[in-house]
Amino acid sequence: MTKDQKTNIAVLLIDMQEIFLETINPLNRALLVYEQQKVLDYCIEQNVPVITLEFYDCGDTVNPLKRKTSVNPYHKLIVKSKDDGFTDTDLENQLGEMKVEDLLLMGVNASGCVLKTANEAISREFNVHICTNLIANKYDKPITDNIMNWYNKNTTVYENPMDFFKQ
Repeated sequence: MTKDQKTNIAVLLIDMQEIFLETINPLNRALLVYEQQKVLDYCIEQNVPVITLEFYDCGDTVNPLKRKTSVNPYHKLIVKSKDDGFTDTDLENQLGEMKVEDLLLMGVNASGCVLKTANEAISREFNVHICTNLIANKYDKPITDNIMNWYNKNTTVYENPMDFFKQ
């Protein structure tokens, strides 16, 4: 493990707030949070930056994830008022200062905020990566074929999130 921040990569944790998670089946929610915690643990161990995006006035990120991000020295919190994480925020500047090129996105809503953040990141020439066990939709709605096709066409999709870190 190095003492310096890993370069060129970062993780975005998107809208993992109680108000958005309460509609997800408890077992599915627990699995989602568990998988995200494993990624956050790796980020802590390997000095990978994590940026938490929270929707304005919707509460804090759920405690198990907030506890993990709070001990990452390269963690930043950005409060947003739009579905995507870039509009009316300094996310692009923060990523630029960290020289990030590749983003792993995790959070909810896979068909809304995660998708719109991915699209905006791509339009700003970031390489976007996802893993289907790190994203979910509210109400346990499956990710539709159209949305999954968009992700497959425009992002790198992994079965195992640790593959992102091996690139």
